Formats: sequence, C-alpha cells, structure tokens
Amino acid sequence: MFFVFFSFLAEDDDDDEEEEEDDDDDDQEDEEEIDVVTDYDKRRTHNVLERQRRNELKLSFFALRDEIPEVANNEKAAKVVILKKATECIYSMQTDEQRLLSLKEQLRRKSELLRQRLAHLHSSRA
Repeated sequence: MFFVFFSFLAEDDDDDEEEEEDDDDDDQEDEEEIDVVTDYDKRRTHNVLERQRRNELKLSFFALRDEIPEVANNEKAAKVVILKKATECIYSMQTDEQRLLSLKEQLRRKSELLRQRLAHLHSSRA
C-alpha cells in the first residue's frame, strides 16, 4: 500500500511536468502572437505616419507652386521644376531687394540734400 501511494505521487509529478511544459509552450506561443501583433501594429502605424508625411509634403509642394508665378497655373509641374523655379524666384527677389535698398539710399541722400537746400533758401530770405 505504501508503494501504491508513492506510485500515485509519481504519476502526479509526471502530469505536473507535462502541464508545466504545455503552459510553457502556450506562453511562448502567446509571446510570439504578441510579437507578431506588435510588429503588425508597428508596421501599420509606421505606414500611416509615412502616408501622412508624404501627403503633407505634397500639399507643401502645391502651396509652393502656387506662390511661384512661372508655375502657378501648371497643375502638373514636376517637383524638380517647382524647386528650380522657386530658387530662381528667390535669387530674383534678392537681386530686386539689393537694387531697391540701393535706390532707397540714393533717394534718402537726395532728400537730405533737398532739405538742406530748402533750409538754406529759408535762411537766405530771412
């Protein structure tokens, strides 16, 4: 009887080991499923964010195109054309700015000379 009791315990120990192995397998499968789901979610999130980035970039190109007179009416202007024309437009504006600043300085000097002349005329009349 004593032997039977021990053999019964021995059988229970074997069952416990099998259950632990099954639990370990289930845990590993669960972790793999979680990894797959996590990878899928990461990939999906990345794809959504990348799609948003490309869309924002496209809208920015449209906005830039609409500000450049040479390509504003061209709905199918290539990105490289938009960038080249934008660069040309910027250089042109910088040149215009320098020319206008120079003209402003010339006009300021002329205005100062005319004020001095007017002051001289007023003082000579008095």
